[in-house]
Amino acid sequence: MTPAQYLPQRPCNWNELPYEIAALISDQLFPSHRAACVLVSKAWHQLWTPQLWQIVTLVLDKQTERFAQLETQAALEHHGHHIRRYTARDSSRMYGFLLGPTAKSCTQLSELILNFTSPYTGRDATQTISLQSATAMLSNFEIVAAILERNPGLQRISLSGYFDGKTTTGDGRVPESLQEQDILEKLPYQRLEFLHLNATRWLSKGVGKYHEESTVKKPEFKELKHLVLSGIYTGVYSSSRINILRLLPRCINLQILEVSQLSKIYIDPLLTVLQQCCPHLRELTWHDNEDVSDEVIAQVLSFSSCGWKKLYFPLFVNFGPLSCKALMGHAETLEVLDSEGLRGLNGEPIQRFLENAKVLRHFRGAIYTRRFVFSEDVVIDASQILDLSNPNFVGERKAWACAESLESLQVLITGIPRWDVLYRREGQPLFLDLEDRAKAGSDQLERRVYSQLGKMTKLKKLLLGHPEALQGNTWDMDDIRDQIEEELHRSIVVRPFQHWCLSFSLDAGLELLRDLKELSVLDALLLHSFLNSSLLSLQRNPSHHTSLLDMNPPTRQLGITPSISDAFPTPEDLERTESLEKTLREQGLFESEEESRRREIVLGKLDKLVKEFVYLVSIKRNQGEAIAREAGGKIFTFGSYRLGVHGSGSDIDTLCVVPKIVEREDFFEVMYDLLRQRPEVTELAAVPDAFTPVITMKFSDIPIDLTFARLGLNIIHESLDLSDDSLLRNLDDRCIRSVNGSRVTDDILRLVPSIPSFRLALRCVKLWAQRRAIYSNMMGFLGGVAWAMLVARVCQLYPNACASTIVVKFFAIVQSWPWPQPVMLKPIEEGPLQVRVWNPKLYQADKAHKMPIITPAYPSMCSTHNVTDSTKAVMFSEFKKASDIVNKIIIEHAPWSLLFAKDDFFTSYNHYLQVIVSSDTEERHLRWSGLVESRIRHLVSKLERVENLVLAHPYIKGFDKVIHYRTAVEKDDAAHGVIRQPATEEADGMDDSQEPKTMYTSTFYVGLSIPPREPGTKTQRQLALATPKNEFVALVKTWDQYDEQTMSVIVKHIRSHDLPLDVIDEADRKKSKRAKSKKADEAKAPNKKRRGSVVQNGIQSDETSATSAGTPETPSTAMSSPFLKSDASAANTPVLPQA
Repeated sequence: MTPAQYLPQRPCNWNELPYEIAALISDQLFPSHRAACVLVSKAWHQLWTPQLWQIVTLVLDKQTERFAQLETQAALEHHGHHIRRYTARDSSRMYGFLLGPTAKSCTQLSELILNFTSPYTGRDATQTISLQSATAMLSNFEIVAAILERNPGLQRISLSGYFDGKTTTGDGRVPESLQEQDILEKLPYQRLEFLHLNATRWLSKGVGKYHEESTVKKPEFKELKHLVLSGIYTGVYSSSRINILRLLPRCINLQILEVSQLSKIYIDPLLTVLQQCCPHLRELTWHDNEDVSDEVIAQVLSFSSCGWKKLYFPLFVNFGPLSCKALMGHAETLEVLDSEGLRGLNGEPIQRFLENAKVLRHFRGAIYTRRFVFSEDVVIDASQILDLSNPNFVGERKAWACAESLESLQVLITGIPRWDVLYRREGQPLFLDLEDRAKAGSDQLERRVYSQLGKMTKLKKLLLGHPEALQGNTWDMDDIRDQIEEELHRSIVVRPFQHWCLSFSLDAGLELLRDLKELSVLDALLLHSFLNSSLLSLQRNPSHHTSLLDMNPPTRQLGITPSISDAFPTPEDLERTESLEKTLREQGLFESEEESRRREIVLGKLDKLVKEFVYLVSIKRNQGEAIAREAGGKIFTFGSYRLGVHGSGSDIDTLCVVPKIVEREDFFEVMYDLLRQRPEVTELAAVPDAFTPVITMKFSDIPIDLTFARLGLNIIHESLDLSDDSLLRNLDDRCIRSVNGSRVTDDILRLVPSIPSFRLALRCVKLWAQRRAIYSNMMGFLGGVAWAMLVARVCQLYPNACASTIVVKFFAIVQSWPWPQPVMLKPIEEGPLQVRVWNPKLYQADKAHKMPIITPAYPSMCSTHNVTDSTKAVMFSEFKKASDIVNKIIIEHAPWSLLFAKDDFFTSYNHYLQVIVSSDTEERHLRWSGLVESRIRHLVSKLERVENLVLAHPYIKGFDKVIHYRTAVEKDDAAHGVIRQPATEEADGMDDSQEPKTMYTSTFYVGLSIPPREPGTKTQRQLALATPKNEFVALVKTWDQYDEQTMSVIVKHIRSHDLPLDVIDEADRKKSKRAKSKKADEAKAPNKKRRGSVVQNGIQSDETSATSAGTPETPSTAMSSPFLKSDASAANTPVLPQA
């Protein structure tokens, strides 16, 4: 049967095709195309696309040239999907991919990969590039060099591939055409931190050019800390020693993989170089998949002894089974090494050596056999030095081996506080995340990994006294590994180097589990004793016994105060978290993969528009074509999208960063016009006078808030990183606020102890705030960043808690917080720039803030400056209600959906102010209504100063209408919010020549609350609303684009039974049964003239019909105001009688 007979007759889901058949097809169809084999056989079920179908067809038809092109498209489509997916989660950990299956398609691939450099993530997205299929790449050396030069932000590079007859001469030497090329010359040696060289012939470029006597000064890789050499061939070290020296000055971690071809004569130069030139080296991993010679083992052991004495770092050695047998032949050497290496040293290197030995299964087996290291005296001595206690089972060799395995497993999974020195050296973590060891907070990731591993159900059973789990004949280790890996990689986004480290540690831990299984048959009771008591306590001192559950990793303080509790989640907490996540998914808070891709496409288009915008402005400023093209421009995301908590339909907060040649006026003119010309852009509106000027729109139905920042740079490079404080120099306040949006978001993610728990808890809090109508910074409530910082602060106070616990503690803390004491995620920094930093001791405006929540990025600002007394009272009432609900969820196991009930704004008051904004065109109305909406909070502040009015509650959104009219009366009615049924032509006396016209309106509401009148009081109370109303109208009319002929704003008072039906849903209508009867009575009553003053419920208002000022409000009998103490108990508090 030919391969073609296996193929389906039409494009289908490759999941329907058995993997074995898929592999057979790929092997036969693409024998000479390594990348194609990978794409088809390893990712078969993910890669079925029309392009791949064409590839199969064309290859069968021998159309190999067209195949190369389509193969390239399929590869980029596949990897591009992953690039975009990682970009949306965390730009700094996104991969860049480059496949070079053939020399012909290499040029096209190298150009297309640069398009995947995501422009909107806040950093150079292509920080990691993997250049695969080096065979083809070397034939196009200039392309590789161009890629490296065009990505100055690269920090991690992997060069892989192998050499064959296509790129080497017959004797295996590099051809002369490549000898003058040195790939190291092209690497970004100034910033490179991680380098993986697979097929290490990469180091031998220019063998005849570089030699020991060379006086040519070469660039040093000053930041290179992690070097991985694999596929080493004989002679590379002796011939390219000078090249290697350039890579090693500050290297702290060196991995040498696949060294089977090495022999003693090639090891000597390398070991000499390491010993003499690597003062910072701390970890050397020497890994071989095959067996090596006896002399190589002896040489490595000898060097290990030197390492203990001089280099002061542990040596990882991983040999094959046969190598272990050879190792056992060096028992005397090992014992000498033991005594020489451990004698006279302090406890830290001893314990590190113990731990390194324990994660190497074969090496450990050989050590146990020859009484190496783990003799009683040495172990006890090491423990005493470290001030640790030991089990009293040391005399039993196998029992001690079991204890060691458990200890190693415990350290791997949960960490042990008293063993802080065990996995730390000079404040840096020993295991995992070696790449980030110099960065602050890297131990946070390590603890998070431990915590996630510790949550696995099967491992919990293993550690909590279930020895039967170890004694079964069938124990699916692969199953456990899959579960751990899935949980691990769902919790954090790992980089390639981290992935290797995590996998290495995970495999080591599972090997220890296998050891436990074998040892458990010796004595189940003994094992049970180990599982249920501390491995670090002496039996003769029972007071030191602690449960394994108490051995939690040390928690680093992240906030400005110590944590309240470091407790880890209980099973009940985890169940509640699962229930919460399920509820949030049912509420539609997680977007689909399709919508995620649409967002990425929109952001890509928006980035191109920004670059075009900068180009047009540069040309307008008489810049040359080349300079205008190089000026750049870049977009950054922030807010919920950057935090990873955006849901279906949510907006994307985006920052447009431009060079100094572009002015803010250009943004609201040129950029606005570019957006207006795009057919996929709708609801476009500019608000240049907002506190943070913004352009809002829907781009392909994706809501976008686009802000603007002009930096003092001539060119905006793709590698621009906004975390640099010096970028704020010479910026105005509005630009600083815009730039800080992105900087604050990144800081929040860095300052939370557990990003998964933070994200889930924040999704819950955001949904609750939106449903309760208190999610709006513009209206005086809290915006997205403020809610995020509040949740982040609670996460800092409970660093090990799961999401459900964070939510419960959130409502308890925010309602009892001693406002106006500020909420801060870290101490406020006084930076070097002359910019204003939040300081209530210096600035009276800062002192006036009601609920200050301070941003962590320099310069620190208050994100809640819009909060008023009224909005604060509304939020506190909602905090109390929510706290009662979550307590019910915990105690009575109520569903989480209770927390997300819709707001009752339109049934909570009897009186409202109605602000009606209207204009004649959609575009003009979007700008006009946006301006008025941004000023509603000023109306609220003015109303709070009115006597007898104790609360003005703004609703967070407006209600839009499009109205068609023909007469001036209909137009005036529409502007006043009165919508009448259209009259017939006969009744109105109109003819066909009177074309209908269109009016666009937006209506905003403010609920008014007054205290109930004391019993027996008949004196009328004055409520002066004319002044705040007139001041507000005058304020919005000062807008420089206001046009009296085409725009209007009306503020008027309405009663609750006069509310339009479209603002009250069906459930709320049932709550207010009096609405129907009241409207029916009014329909029968004759129309009455409006009077200059209105007396209702014992309160006289100075509202007039001409100005349409609002009249006072009081809570209804059915739903009294929850914001005043006098209204707290509606049953016992008299309310104003209904009119």
